[in-house]
Amino acid sequence: MECRNSFTKQGIDLSAYNTIESAEDMNDLRLALNVDSLNLVGISYSGGLMLTMARIHPEGVRTLILNSPLPGYVNFEEHALFNINEALDQVFNDCEADSLSSKYKNLRTRFHRYFTAINGKRFTIPYKENDSTKSINVIYTKNELLDAVINRLNSRQVNTVAGVMIDIIENRQEKYVKEVLDEYFAGNAGISLGMRYSVYCTEQIAYADPELEKQQALVLPWLAGYPFNNVNHAICNCWQVTPEPKVAKQPVYSNIPALISAGDIDPDCRPFYNRLIKRYMPNCQLMIIHNKGHAPGFTVEGTDYVKSFLNNPYQKLTSQSKSVIVE
Repeated sequence: MECRNSFTKQGIDLSAYNTIESAEDMNDLRLALNVDSLNLVGISYSGGLMLTMARIHPEGVRTLILNSPLPGYVNFEEHALFNINEALDQVFNDCEADSLSSKYKNLRTRFHRYFTAINGKRFTIPYKENDSTKSINVIYTKNELLDAVINRLNSRQVNTVAGVMIDIIENRQEKYVKEVLDEYFAGNAGISLGMRYSVYCTEQIAYADPELEKQQALVLPWLAGYPFNNVNHAICNCWQVTPEPKVAKQPVYSNIPALISAGDIDPDCRPFYNRLIKRYMPNCQLMIIHNKGHAPGFTVEGTDYVKSFLNNPYQKLTSQSKSVIVE
């Protein structure tokens, strides 16, 4: 609240920092530069920003290139645990399909049982910060253990996820908890979250149903209580911004050519979201890339799909790899 008050005392309207206003700023810049139309690139949240630009100023958009986009018109908070669970299911499916070893047998069931059983439990570990000579006892919970797993849902570390799960279940946890604590204590120095609070509170939290959010935990008890975001209802209650107009929560209907890239182990912006975008955009093409996490990009095994797309945005792309499905 102190941070909010320091801004408002300067006459800053925190509600003015939202996706629609940002899209208008982009269009004003386009006009100032005397540019007829733009090829817009968006990653994660900014993918939704580019979709908003296409909604309100289609005349200024030639193509959309969206890397793991989060469409503003979904209620992320009501889906977040399902998104994570779906990404974990992809790992379990890969283990069942690719491994002949009994080591990974019944891993899905073992994971569900273990993380359900430790709901509400607290553990202690001695921990020493990098610049300290003295250890302190730190309490950790299921959340830190889930961080150790979920943080590895990326193309670089996905092959380690199953092994980490087994180590945690069999009580070989110390290494992974310390990795997570190192990240916690490193903090986010130099990063301001004020604009994120405004954007996210006006567009997502303002429209999220807390009761539906709670129901996720009933269906997925192994993920119950996991803090999947650094913005929540409590923060937004303090930030006190006005919700964006309801049009922000409506799908974007458009004939603008679009190329979307999605990773099948992305725990945040699932292919489900990307298919939803495509549903309302008949000239949209979707790349689903196997064993890739958030923001997988558009170059796979030496093939640059963006280059082909920009050369002819209306031509159907053809996959050049077993790792890529083009829909």
